[in-house]
Amino acid sequence: MDSLDSVIHNEPKELGWLLDAMFEQVVIGMAYVTPSGKLLRVNQRLSNMLGYPREEMLHRTLLAMTHPEDEAIAYEYYQRMLNGEFQTYALEIRYLRRDGSYIWLHQTTALLREPGGPPHYFIIIFEDVTERRKMEEERVQLLAREQEARAQAQANEMALRKVNQSMDEFFAIASHEMSNPITAIKGYIQLAEYRLRSGSLVEGLEILRQADYQCNRLSRLVGDLLDVSRARQGKMIMRFSPCDLATIVQRTVEEQQVSAPERSIRLSLPAHKAVPIVADADRIGQVLTNYLSNALRYSPQEAPVVVSLCVESGKARVTVHDEGPGIPFEQQELIWERFHQVDLFNFSSGLGLGLYISKMIIGMHQGSVGLESAPGLGSTFYFTLPLADASDIE
Repeated sequence: MDSLDSVIHNEPKELGWLLDAMFEQVVIGMAYVTPSGKLLRVNQRLSNMLGYPREEMLHRTLLAMTHPEDEAIAYEYYQRMLNGEFQTYALEIRYLRRDGSYIWLHQTTALLREPGGPPHYFIIIFEDVTERRKMEEERVQLLAREQEARAQAQANEMALRKVNQSMDEFFAIASHEMSNPITAIKGYIQLAEYRLRSGSLVEGLEILRQADYQCNRLSRLVGDLLDVSRARQGKMIMRFSPCDLATIVQRTVEEQQVSAPERSIRLSLPAHKAVPIVADADRIGQVLTNYLSNALRYSPQEAPVVVSLCVESGKARVTVHDEGPGIPFEQQELIWERFHQVDLFNFSSGLGLGLYISKMIIGMHQGSVGLESAPGLGSTFYFTLPLADASDIE
């Protein structure tokens, strides 16, 4: 194969001078490249673009200076041109500069062949399009950010609508749930007054007991609302002290048995053994009361509710099992959320806050809550608490 100099100098002298002048003075990069990819000649403009001295570039191949992610496509185009698929092509790819940075170059490539013979060399013209590519990339990123912002705004709007809808539903439920005990209390007081004036003391006291039950129910509803409000503000107060979980469980079960004397509550405790914890005893009793209230509400009147306390793996575990309808699998994670209610047999009560507050209380005690249930097989709610040293019990 003839060298580049011999190819050029076979031309008339004036044409060779003109080609040399054009090659060196154009404001774009130019190169002659062998079919194997070796650089035969480069102009100063291309040398400046890539940051290599021209002498050093002549000892390198063009592919060696191509960005690794663009090598495959550059090689593919070289081969397709050598195979005669096209005579010229234009392509924008990245080249690595001597300092390690990269530059986007728009290259137009033509292949010179002898008539009916093999290819002599590629003539490639390079134009720096880095700034334009950066602007395009920034534009794409800007559009992506705008789309993301619009999507986020739409998501926020939908979330706000959902929150407003949930709040509307909650206020409707709260109004209904609170109006029931208030109406009942007012009726019981009026009826008790009538019975007492009529001299029926026993009936009057029984009616007042019912009024007291409704007052406690109303108090629990208000307490739940206050607990949620305090928790959202980070002001929920816990009074931790060493105590015996067995005593808390036994006392809570006895209180629930007094409130529901017609129901059977079975209790299983560790035999002759305290279960030491450091906790807010009233709050732990509140959690167990919530579990028991739900179990009594949703299970058949004749079915017992079983409460168990055991110690396993360095933790205390309290379980409340009922023989109610069970909770559908798709609802079992949702029941711990605020305002969520499970409507079993078209019966629901409360504000949907009890289990949410219970989970929050146990979490503040470094414990965990859980549920084991299946439709038709009842439910077992539980919570675990870390044990303390027995010597800490007062």
